[in-house]
Order: sequence, then structure tokens, then C-alpha cells
Amino acid sequence: MSHRVLVTGVLSCAVLLLVAICAGGAFATTFLLPGDGIFSGQFSVSPVPFVPNDRNADTGTWGGGITFYYSGEDNLELVIYTLAGEKVFEATMMGGWKNVWLVINEDGERLAAGTYLYVATNGSTQYSGKLVIIT
Repeated sequence: MSHRVLVTGVLSCAVLLLVAICAGGAFATTFLLPGDGIFSGQFSVSPVPFVPNDRNADTGTWGGGITFYYSGEDNLELVIYTLAGEKVFEATMMGGWKNVWLVINEDGERLAAGTYLYVATNGSTQYSGKLVIIT
């Protein structure tokens, strides 16, 4: 399911906002804006740690999820694993877009507290790291 919204602003500038929901609503994609602080070819993840129940939006909320920022042009395949190597989530990240994961598995269930691994790759480029969920 995807929605397209055209937003116009000052000096007839237009920004296309695309939101793609996949895997049962577990992943959303929106355009990277200059204020996101991510430059060409960069990749970052926030918030880490993800602490959805501390009432502090800076450390994440169940409704806000974890954002994967990628400014490259190619798409990346994102896979989230447990430390035991069990795949809990998989999605395609669009290059040049903010990709928000709602911290749920492919069955739509919230992930338990713990440490998880992510791998984002397009064949020639790979980003990997740890995600910590504190509930």
C-alpha cells in the first residue's frame, strides 16, 4: 500500500512525500530532508538504544519506531536478526529516504527487550550494527 501526497511551498517549490507501508504496517518510508543531517552516501540509525516506555520521544516510542537513514541512490535490503541469528524482520530500504521500522517482527508482534543485529546491503555496500531495545 502506498500513498502519494504533493506538498507545495514558498517559491512554487514542491516536495513529493511517499509513504510505503509493508510487512503488515511494520515499515514506512519517507523522503530525506536536508534537516535530517544525513549527507550523500551516509547511513545512520536512531534512536539506539530504543526505550519506548520512558515517555521521552528522543529515545523512541512504539508509534515512532527506529529510523534508518540512508542517503545513497541504491536500495538496500535490511534484515534484523536476534543474537542467535534468527531473522525477525526483513524489508527493502529506499535510497535517499528515511525508513522507519516500528520494532515489530514479520508477524506484527512487538520485539522483546534485548540486543538485535541489523544488516543493510545492496551487494556492493554493507552496513551493519547492533540495536538495543529496552522495555
